[in-house]
Amino acid sequence: MILIDKYSYMNNIRKIHPMEKVLFGLFPLFTCIISKSLFLYIFVIITFSFSILAIAKIPIKYYLKILFIPLPFLIISFLAIAIDFSRTYEVLDYFIKIKSLYIGFKKEGLNTGIYLFFRVFASINCLYFISLTTPINDIIWVLRRMKLPKIFVEIFMIIYRFIFVLLDTAVDIKNSQLCRLGYSSIKRGYYSLGKLISNVFIKSFHIHRMLFLSMISRGYDGEINVLEEEYEYSFKNKILISIYFTFIIVIAFF
Repeated sequence: MILIDKYSYMNNIRKIHPMEKVLFGLFPLFTCIISKSLFLYIFVIITFSFSILAIAKIPIKYYLKILFIPLPFLIISFLAIAIDFSRTYEVLDYFIKIKSLYIGFKKEGLNTGIYLFFRVFASINCLYFISLTTPINDIIWVLRRMKLPKIFVEIFMIIYRFIFVLLDTAVDIKNSQLCRLGYSSIKRGYYSLGKLISNVFIKSFHIHRMLFLSMISRGYDGEINVLEEEYEYSFKNKILISIYFTFIIVIAFF
């Protein structure tokens, strides 16, 4: 089991109504997307980090580990937007000269890069909150209550299932390659990696066929049904979420 799936079942707020948790994560996410408030992004990052660590009790070591996964992509995106090249220094506000080329920043590009970095980082925190506190069955329950198309929900379920199946397959193949010294050199490593990718790709078609046949044999009629737990809304949580949303709106637009 992937740790993110494990913690979604073992966190401190597991029994809270899934609709409350999903809405608590999605509203700030969409607000960050449409807002241009840097203070809002920082506020969302701090509050959701506190919720994940102090309230949901997710281990800080694991949280930091998954938080740093998108960081290289964010840094590359920031540098691509902020850094500018020019033959003349007049168009740059901050620069260094390398031979005849000026490398530096424009204030406009620097501000855009900073806003983009924190906006995406805040949005990632919102999604991590939902992923780390809400099991997949509860998320599916929420999607159905939101009246999303059945085909969308079923594709979501099958893709999620295939993540685990293909991951286990890839791990087994790689372990067998390691036992045969498949990565003992760079050349052999590239060869083994190509074999791993091709075998996983072929295996996925076989697994898909077996999964479909097993679903047919269990009475699949075009709709995947899963067991759903009964939850009760909390009046206290509604009040707290409403207060938080009010803060979000005030910070974002006023």
